[in-house]
Amino acid sequence: MMIRSNSKRLFYFLTLGMAFVIPIVFNPFSFFRFEMDKIFLFRLLVSVMLAIWLIERGSLKNFWVWCWQRTAVMDLFGVETLQLAFVGVYGLSTIFSIAPAESFWGLMDRGFGLVTVVSLIVFYWLLRGVFAETRRASALVMVIVGTGFMVGLYAILQKFGLEFIPGVHSETLSIARSVVRPIATIGNPNYLGAYLAMILPFGLLLFDGAKRIWQKVLILITIIVQLAALYFTLSRAGWLGAFAGLLFFLFFYIYKLPRQRATIFVVAVALLSVGLFFSGVFGLGGDKRTQDLTFEGGSMYVRLQDFKYAAVKIIERPIFGFGPETYMFLSMDRIYTEKELAIDDRLSDRVHNLLLDTLINIGVVGLIVLITIFVQLFRRAWRGFFSGQDVSRQIVILTAASALVAYLVQVQFHFDTIVTSLLVIICFVLISDFEVKRAEEDVSSVSSKLTTPVALLAGVVLVVGVVWHVGEMVVNAMLI
Repeated sequence: MMIRSNSKRLFYFLTLGMAFVIPIVFNPFSFFRFEMDKIFLFRLLVSVMLAIWLIERGSLKNFWVWCWQRTAVMDLFGVETLQLAFVGVYGLSTIFSIAPAESFWGLMDRGFGLVTVVSLIVFYWLLRGVFAETRRASALVMVIVGTGFMVGLYAILQKFGLEFIPGVHSETLSIARSVVRPIATIGNPNYLGAYLAMILPFGLLLFDGAKRIWQKVLILITIIVQLAALYFTLSRAGWLGAFAGLLFFLFFYIYKLPRQRATIFVVAVALLSVGLFFSGVFGLGGDKRTQDLTFEGGSMYVRLQDFKYAAVKIIERPIFGFGPETYMFLSMDRIYTEKELAIDDRLSDRVHNLLLDTLINIGVVGLIVLITIFVQLFRRAWRGFFSGQDVSRQIVILTAASALVAYLVQVQFHFDTIVTSLLVIICFVLISDFEVKRAEEDVSSVSSKLTTPVALLAGVVLVVGVVWHVGEMVVNAMLI
């Protein structure tokens, strides 16, 4: 597919930059060092992309023509239609929220309000067709894997006390304070584990496609670094997600694709290694972490209390929930046991389970829409994988689907971050664009003349998006 659109070319390079910068960037001198600056930067760049897209439309007429053309080919229960429904439900839940401001903007240290969700959906819509060519998708995969290698290497250095950035402190196990859990540039060992679990299939994609021995060796080293970093996080949700994603990849790779023994061997060894993480056989804190695998104590006991409380609480507002980012206010009324407070006395702002968090935030309606989105997306992946198209496209679909399997498993035990959400949207785009070979993009609706109304609209989006988010970063850096 020839991408004639200038905006698509810009979006291609911007996305490559985002895939590298968002996981890497943080400000050690900020109050909220990691997640918030990543979110501000992501929303800023999406604002820039939207402004570019509006300028390319040129006129309001072309804008409405684009809307008509896009909606005319949308299925009633297609992924794109359901995304719009999801935004609608999120908006309604925000309006009727018990804390509308937090639901709209997001909590100060989380930022996952309506604004961020809308930015993620806009990002998906703007990227459709950008990575439909295999060579463009390959470049994106290389950036993802290369960035994962850098993050993983930093995590390994942290594990052994080689911290070279001021103000950054790794976490430790509550049952063994001497055991370091690295956070790298992600900010939390569980967030880091989730990120590494999702990018493992992308490394396998590169390994399978490598033609020369030295290329395979370099990629194999990258995979080993990521696996080691994943183990050192001691994130059991990350381990479980990685295991599920690798198992999914291995099964369908053997079932459908031309099999390379080297790829099968690497996936099998990686899968076995992740499985052994739970045994603690590798030591370095893993043996201590396995002692925490009980509902009678440790972090699992704490999570179980939140699960029980949320399951009962949702009955009060089952349709649209309490509003996004509101569980913190609900948990203020929860009765904490002495055992729980001895383990972790912090106030929960998440249930740490995707299904229950969604029910609390946007209710049964929102959960049904979210589940349907993933069902339809995996149906799209199934059609693309078994459509008989060339292997290079099939394995991209398998890789993206495997990363989503890892994501869906691990978020049953913790929650989203902007890094994992960015990867989810990228996987959505790859599956959607690689389902079938797309015809050459219709650019007839692009105007050569920029009209005043669209120029003003694009200017507002650009100025507000840039000024607002840069201001947020500055404020975050000035907080004490």
